[in-house]
Amino acid sequence: MELIPFVASPNITGDGGDPVGRASIFSGRSILMISPQAWNGLKLSKHHYAVELANSGSEVFFLNPPSQSGFRPRISRGPSPHLWIVDYSQLSRGTRFLPAAANARVDNLQARIIQRALQFPLDVVWSFDPSRFTTLTHFDAKLHLFHAVDRVDPGFVEQIAASAAAVMSVSDVILDDFASTGVPRFFVHHGLSSEYAALARRQSPGVTEATEGRLLRPHRVGYVGNLLRPDIDHSAFCRIVGENPEIEFHLWGPYEYASLNWKSQDVPAVVAFVSFLMQQKNVVLHGLTPPSEVAIKIFEMDVLLVCYDPRRERNLASNNHKVLEYLSTGRPVVSNHISTYVRPGVPEGLLCMPETLHNEELPELFQRVISTLDALSTDEMRQRRIRFALANTYSQQLRTIDSLSARLLR
Repeated sequence: MELIPFVASPNITGDGGDPVGRASIFSGRSILMISPQAWNGLKLSKHHYAVELANSGSEVFFLNPPSQSGFRPRISRGPSPHLWIVDYSQLSRGTRFLPAAANARVDNLQARIIQRALQFPLDVVWSFDPSRFTTLTHFDAKLHLFHAVDRVDPGFVEQIAASAAAVMSVSDVILDDFASTGVPRFFVHHGLSSEYAALARRQSPGVTEATEGRLLRPHRVGYVGNLLRPDIDHSAFCRIVGENPEIEFHLWGPYEYASLNWKSQDVPAVVAFVSFLMQQKNVVLHGLTPPSEVAIKIFEMDVLLVCYDPRRERNLASNNHKVLEYLSTGRPVVSNHISTYVRPGVPEGLLCMPETLHNEELPELFQRVISTLDALSTDEMRQRRIRFALANTYSQQLRTIDSLSARLLR
C-alpha cells in the first residue's frame, strides 16, 4: 500500500459549518489504535473510531490488550477491509516491579516487535490506554495522540504528556490533570454511534404519543448502566423510585451479584441497593441486554435518568457517553450535575440537573420534570436535543480530530 505524506488540506465548509469535500489527513494512512478493551466485547469509543477511520480509507490496526498469542503478534482481519485486529503476548508480566529504566526498555522492545509485525511504517499512533505503552514514541510514527476517557493515574501523566503531540479528552476535569505538562490539550465530546444516529433521524415532529394516549398508561422512566457501580447515588436513586410508585422504572444493565466485585468495600451498599430495586413493584430489571435492543427500547421511554454521585465518581461525573444516547431519543433527561453540559457552546437546558455536585434536590427535580412533562416534550424541545446529539456523531468528532491533527502537523 502506498502511503501518502501528511498534508493538511484546506477546510471547505458548507452551510452548517462542517467540513465538506475536504480529504481527511487520515485517509490512506496507517494508524495504530491502542485500546485497553479488546475488540470482541462491548463496543466503546475506540471501537467506533476504528470503524470510522477504516471506512474513510485509513489502514487501522486495533491493538488488543495482551493475550496468549505467542511471541509473534497475530494480525487478523476485522469487520471491514481496512481494519485489522492485533493480538500479542507480553514479553514480561512483572514489568511494574522493574526499575523505570528497565521497564522502558521492555516496552520499547515490545513496541518494536509489534511494529515490525505490521510490515509497513505507521503514520499515527492513537492511544486510549493510560497504563500501557505510556511512552508513545516507542512506536515510530509521524503523529502520537493520547485520548483520555477517564482520569489518568498521576504516575503516568508526565510520561504520556512528554511523548504525545496532544492529549484529547471528553472532559475538562480530565484535561486539567495535564495542565502543568504544557502538552496541547483539546476537548472532544463523546460520540454518538451510527446505530443511535439512524434511530434519531427517524424521529420527526409529531411522532411521540399524543398527551391523551400517554395518560392512559403510567409514565415510563429508563436507566441504562451497570447497577453494580459503587458510584451510583444509591440514596437519591432509591428516593426517586420509592417516592414515585405510580411510575414504571425500566433499568437495563448488570445487577446479578455474580458480576459484583466482592473485594470492594462498597459491596454492602451495592447489595442493599440492588435488593431494594428487586423488591419494588414499579421497577423492571432487564439485566444485561444487547446494545442494539437497548437502543430501540429507550426510545419508548418518557424520561431518561442519570444518577451518579459526582463527588465519588472517578471523573466527578463530568461527562458520560450514555447522555448523548439519551438525548438522541429527544426525551427529557434528568441527571446529576454534568459539568460538560454547562461549558461554553453547549445549548442551555439540554439536561434537567442540579446546579451543584450535590444530589439532595435531585428527587424533587425529578418530580418537577414529571409534573411538567408535556412542556418538556414538545416537538421543539425534542428536536433541540436530537440536533445536539446528531451534531456529535463519531463521524463528526473524527472531523474535529482531523482538523486538530492538521494543525499539529503544520
